Amino acid sequence: GQGGHIPAPRIAAFAAAVDATAADDDPRSCQIVEEAGKHLGTLILDMASHVRFETIPIPLVFAGGVFHSTRVLASIEQTLSRAPQLFTVHPVVLDPILGLVHLLQQDTTIRIS
Repeated sequence: GQGGHIPAPRIAAFAAAVDATAADDDPRSCQIVEEAGKHLGTLILDMASHVRFETIPIPLVFAGGVFHSTRVLASIEQTLSRAPQLFTVHPVVLDPILGLVHLLQQDTTIRIS
C-alpha cells in the first residue's frame, strides 16, 4: 500500500466542501481552512528567506482552486503580514500559466541570484 499517503488531488477535491462548511461557521472546518492558509503563508515566507530575490517586493500570484477561498487567503495574508514589505499580491488565477501572463502584462521583472 501507500502507507497512509493520500494523493494531493484527492485531498484538494475536499477543499471546496471544507470551505463551504467553514462559511457556515463549522468550527472544525474553520480551523482546517485557517491552518491551511497559515501553512501556505509560512511556506511563502520560508521560500523568500531561502531564495535570494534581487527584486523586492516579490510579486505573488496565487493559482489554483484553494486560493478562491476568501478564508484561506485571509489566513495567508495574516501570516504574510509579518513581512509586508516583501510581497506584492496580485489577483488570484485558476491556472499558473495565467499567473505568469498576468505578471508579464504588469511588466514585472523578477531577478533571482
